[in-house]
Amino acid sequence: STGASGLVLRHFSGEPVPDPGVFNEHGTASSIGETNPNISSVSTPVFTPSGQLSGALTVSGLVSRFGEQERARVSPLLETLAKTLLA
Repeated sequence: STGASGLVLRHFSGEPVPDPGVFNEHGTASSIGETNPNISSVSTPVFTPSGQLSGALTVSGLVSRFGEQERARVSPLLETLAKTLLA
């Protein structure tokens, strides 16, 4: 299985992903226990100014401490930061 960062990298590199519905309107994905049952993560794509995929910005943590509310709070922060990294 693939965690959030792998989903983002695969999807925005043009590779198929099992469920494109895991991405929000900004391309951010979240995963819970995909690669490790104790880890959850949120990942968003980072693009160059010309629109090419440069990488993924990811935050991960223990499932017991990085739950749905924490992931929801982190997602917009990651999205904002990703837009400024290569601008």
